[in-house]
Amino acid sequence: MSNDDNHLLDKNELIQTLTQSVRELDCLQNINRLIECSDQEEEIFFYAIFQGIADYIPQALRWPQLACCKLRYKTNIFFSDEFVHSAVSISSKINVKNNEVGVIEVFYKEKEDSGPITFIQRERDFLSSVAELLIKVLEKKEAEDQL
Repeated sequence: MSNDDNHLLDKNELIQTLTQSVRELDCLQNINRLIECSDQEEEIFFYAIFQGIADYIPQALRWPQLACCKLRYKTNIFFSDEFVHSAVSISSKINVKNNEVGVIEVFYKEKEDSGPITFIQRERDFLSSVAELLIKVLEKKEAEDQL
C-alpha cells in the first residue's frame, strides 16, 4: 500500500470518527432537551424521557439503519421504531441506589448481505454514558419527590 493509500485510509477513518461524534452529540443534546422540557407530571415525564432515549440512541450508532433499542424501566418497556430482537447486542444496567431498576439494550439487526456486525468499544462507552445520565435524572427526581 502506498503512502497516498494510507493517507486516504486515515482521512476516511477521521471522517467516520467525526461523523460518529456528531451523531453522539446530537443524541445527547436531544436527550438533554427532553429532560429540560419534561417538567410535567411524573407519568408523562418518564414516558417522554424513556421513549425519547429509545428513539434517539439508534441514530447515534455506527449503523443507525440497522440499530434498534429497547429500554426497560421497572415494569415499563420502550422500543425504538422497527424494533427487532437480535443476537448482536449490548446493554447497560440502570442502577439507582444499588438497585437495578432497568436496562438499556441496543441491537444491530442482522442482514444477510453484510458481513458480521459487532459493536465497538466506543458504542459501549456511549451507551454507558447515556445510562449514567439517566441514572442521575432518576436520582434527582427521587430526591425532589422526597422534599
